[in-house]
Amino acid sequence: IIRQNIQAVPAAIPSRVVVVVDGSGGMESSVKELLEALAGIPETTEIALIVANDDQKVSDAKPQKATPAVVGELRRRLGKVRFVGGQDNLPALETAWDLAAQVDNGVVVWLHQPQPVLLASESGLRQRIERTTKPVRLFELQTRNGPDRIIEKLDGLAAVEHVLRLGSLR
Repeated sequence: IIRQNIQAVPAAIPSRVVVVVDGSGGMESSVKELLEALAGIPETTEIALIVANDDQKVSDAKPQKATPAVVGELRRRLGKVRFVGGQDNLPALETAWDLAAQVDNGVVVWLHQPQPVLLASESGLRQRIERTTKPVRLFELQTRNGPDRIIEKLDGLAAVEHVLRLGSLR
C-alpha cells in the first residue's frame, strides 16, 4: 500500500537572490528581458549580480536590498557588459553559491546560453552543493536549446532546479 499526502505550502520569498548572467555572445536579447524582471524583486530581498565573463572579476558582487536605486545600478552595470564568445560560467556559479549560502533561504538564478563544452571541472560547485549547511537552490534557465555540460554533471542534485521556458524569459 502506498499512501501519499499532498499539502499546499506557501512559497517562501528568498532572503537573497544572486543572479548569474552568462557573458557569452548572443545574450543581449535575453538580458533585456532580465532587466524588466528585476523590477519585480521585493525590496526586502537582497540581490547581487554576477556576470560570467573574462573581462570582469566575479568577486565584486555585493548583495544589497533590492531598492529602486540598487536595481537601477544593476541595470546600468549590466547595460555596459560586452557579450562575446563563449564564457566559462563555473567560477561565477561558485561565487554565487558562496554568496547565497551566507544567509538562510538564499537562491542562485543562472541565466545562460547552452554550455556545449565544459571549460573547467564542476567538482568545486558540486562539493558546495553537496556539503552546504544552509539550503540553497540553484535555478538554471537556458535561453535557447542546446547541450549543457555543466547541468549534465550536476544531474541528480536536489538543489538544482531546471526552469522550463515556455514563453518570455521574464
